[in-house]
Amino acid sequence: MSQYTKDELWKIFETLPSELKQAIFSQETADTIWETAERNGLGGEQTHQVAGIVGNSLMGLLHPEDLAQTILDETELSPEQASNVARDINRLIMFPVKNYLYDFYKEITFVPSGKIVQSQMARPPASRSEALRASQQTTAPRPTAKPKAPDVYRETAE
Repeated sequence: MSQYTKDELWKIFETLPSELKQAIFSQETADTIWETAERNGLGGEQTHQVAGIVGNSLMGLLHPEDLAQTILDETELSPEQASNVARDINRLIMFPVKNYLYDFYKEITFVPSGKIVQSQMARPPASRSEALRASQQTTAPRPTAKPKAPDVYRETAE
């Protein structure tokens, strides 16, 4: 993953929606990362690395699809540990802010299991400035799509 200077990161951060800014610095996000790290046996340095990876993903610098592989590559975890950590992060951190991530990652669907379902997903732009230009060019409202399959999470009323 590319390294950014503090100034570059702050400039990117300032362009984020307030909900993503809150998610990046929230105590709930920190607690989720800490609990996930403890549950999966991560050390202090690995936990710090995972927190950075999560922050990069929330800032639009790392595609959520690449989360598990990036965690595996940068933290030296086993594939199973990296998968479990990525699943928990997708489910507990990314899923609640998925609507705000649409600006960075078009056509992406997060499901609570942590799996990312995609239909013709556009890869993230090479740079944040390209992402800003692309988002400024497409100002048409998004159509709301109805689910194609029945809601599997719906419980029957008794």
